Amino acid sequence: MRLAALFLLTTLMVGCMSYPDTGAAGADQNRLTGQEVIDSGETNLYDAVMRLRPRWIRSNTVVYMDGVSIGGTDALRDWPQDTALSMEWLDPMQASGRLPDFNPSNVAGVIVIRTR
Repeated sequence: MRLAALFLLTTLMVGCMSYPDTGAAGADQNRLTGQEVIDSGETNLYDAVMRLRPRWIRSNTVVYMDGVSIGGTDALRDWPQDTALSMEWLDPMQASGRLPDFNPSNVAGVIVIRTR
């Protein structure tokens, strides 16, 4: 019985954990500036996003760079943190309106990177 109670308590505690505070009060959680990414101290875009906006990293997220799909979130590992001028999270409906070749099927969201 004690083991079950301990398990339940642990499960509840883990479930209630929040994401870390990753910015100033009022910071837009759907955007990152290039300076924020550089200031993260990480060496690639994937690690910077994991540090600053971990909710963006999902198994069914796609990444667009300058309007071109570059794959899933693992593609961010190939790009140094100083690549991005800005980054933005879009839900599938927003992405459908902004990315002409986007197909929202089975996609949780889109990370849009602007480099120029």
